[in-house]
Amino acid sequence: MLGSNEYLAKQIQAHTGGDLQRIETVEPYTTNHKQLLDYGQQEQRKNIKPKLKTKVDLSGSRNTLASDRHNAD
Repeated sequence: MLGSNEYLAKQIQAHTGGDLQRIETVEPYTTNHKQLLDYGQQEQRKNIKPKLKTKVDLSGSRNTLASDRHNAD
């Protein structure tokens, strides 16, 4: 099953022909839906940014679309 960010990224990629890069956190998130919602709300309230294990180099990109779920309103 795809997560919502992955689904949207694939939809955008299909329409634009752009490249995708998976961004992963050092500590994986739980797959328990209730626990994930609670933890995500806690991250947002405390402005916690998870450490990433994926390094992203955007220096060669002309156009970049990124999703930051922490600041999405």
